[in-house]
Amino acid sequence: MAFDRDGHLVWDFKCDDAVSSTCVTDSEGNIYFTTYGSKLYSVDLDGNLRWIFRYEAEFSITPVISDEWKIYISSNDEFMMILDRFGNLLEKFKIGTCGPYSFPVFDQLGNLYFKTNMIDDIQLISLNNQGTINWLFSPKRGDIITSPALNDAGFLFVGATFFQLICVDSAGKEVWTTAVEGFMSQPPIVDINSNVYTVSYKESRGRGYSYLQSFSKEGKENWRIKLEGVLTLPVLSSDGEIVLLLNNTSGWIEKTQVITVTQK
Repeated sequence: MAFDRDGHLVWDFKCDDAVSSTCVTDSEGNIYFTTYGSKLYSVDLDGNLRWIFRYEAEFSITPVISDEWKIYISSNDEFMMILDRFGNLLEKFKIGTCGPYSFPVFDQLGNLYFKTNMIDDIQLISLNNQGTINWLFSPKRGDIITSPALNDAGFLFVGATFFQLICVDSAGKEVWTTAVEGFMSQPPIVDINSNVYTVSYKESRGRGYSYLQSFSKEGKENWRIKLEGVLTLPVLSSDGEIVLLLNNTSGWIEKTQVITVTQK
């Protein structure tokens, strides 16, 4: 469904199966998403079907589109596929298990970064714009557990097991590791000043707490906020505010709040 800025329905589009990914758009406003029926849909800005790409296995990552209009999508049979803008398959190659909930990112040179289980552990992988592996990064201990965030200088930030936030450079080398307060299930986000924001979760004495933390690009903690309940992935507004949803259950009552954090 598409809504205008006032929340009014503009159009809706019906597909055969339940949607399994986040919707992404290209520079012309065309929309791409996957379904549990192993289909990748492309819909135009007016809600009209452009094409459907069908595959024999479920897709495992949100589709991502390069500046060259190549569409990258991976599947549960461990293949990465590259499609053209019309939904035609260009390339297909083995890449390991990427999902679920994996969100790849491109840098300014067209290199693609995402988490994958290619060997025995979950790693961060870099592919060039031809689909060739540049490097694989494994933490000194544990596994990568979130998708990466990328700043304008080309540094990557990922969450790992053992309550770690790790910074990796464009050559696949670790720059620093710092501790977060809890388990990170959401990818970090980065603002225009390269501050990194993480959401993590930890239980204590039967209660669950979420932590929103801010780190400098050098890995130094700027501040933290502790809230009872589960925080969603943070979103940065155009004026620099951090917006999240907080889900909290008290007895039989469950409530959801919108949390806005303003930075001074």
